[in-house]
Amino acid sequence: MNHPSQLAAPIPISRRRDRRSDLVDAAIKLFAERTYAATPVPLVAAEAGVGTGTLYRYFPSKEALGNAAFQRAKGRFLEGVAAIGGEYADPRELFSAWWGALFRFAAEHPDEFAFLEHQQHAGYLDAESHALAAQVDEAAAAVLRDAQANGEVRDGDPTLLVALVFGAFIGIDRQARAGLLALDDHTRAATEPIVWALLRKDHA
Repeated sequence: MNHPSQLAAPIPISRRRDRRSDLVDAAIKLFAERTYAATPVPLVAAEAGVGTGTLYRYFPSKEALGNAAFQRAKGRFLEGVAAIGGEYADPRELFSAWWGALFRFAAEHPDEFAFLEHQQHAGYLDAESHALAAQVDEAAAAVLRDAQANGEVRDGDPTLLVALVFGAFIGIDRQARAGLLALDDHTRAATEPIVWALLRKDHA
């Protein structure tokens, strides 16, 4: 019989959390580079400096890892825009704050943005991930509904208008990732009035 002192000690909670976070970081990095579908689980484990068996101690499947990565990235973006709104009474200023938040997130977290917005996720996302994505979409749609009520934004389904805005920014980010422009204040200032013009209601 093994003496109690010879038994393997449990992994401390802080270490478990750090390793889990490291695995999610590695997954986001590789998913951004290779896509979720093209990234094998052992490669994520190697990137995080652990064995594949260790990865499966934290995530029972690739889908579980993918959802953890998606929720980390989408939750971080939601944190960046959650506080926007109360201090902006003018819809134009509120749009400017959101447009700036997009630039900041993509510039500060390029792998997370690429993973979120340049790939398809429908095949593996769970209910929690879908709910988080819907929360982000609803926050953006609410901004446009308020602006429509104020007569500043054109009529139409706010969800479709949000898709136009995000689609425009994804195109800008693709150009930046190709090295054709920078996600800086100059690009933000140059593109913001153009995208706002897509939303603005014609008062003529």
